[in-house]
Amino acid sequence: MHEVRVAMDQLKPELVVVGRTLDAIRSHGLLEPYSTIERFQFGREGGVMMLVSRIVDSDPARAVNAVIYLADPVVDPSSSLVSSRRA
Repeated sequence: MHEVRVAMDQLKPELVVVGRTLDAIRSHGLLEPYSTIERFQFGREGGVMMLVSRIVDSDPARAVNAVIYLADPVVDPSSSLVSSRRA
């Protein structure tokens, strides 16, 4: 984690994070010094689609350069894992 924090301090990224992912990150005390975080709704409320729309947006000012998506395969309905689908 130390290396990640050093890199983030140097790069000063603007973060766009889907709701539950941001909740998980913050629950572990991470990202506290970063004020440039744009929070999207929970995935089930359209947050993932909002993120996808930013990825394909043609406006360079809204560009997303990297994505980290944390999915709970048991409760996340957007999960693509076959084992997580309910019958």
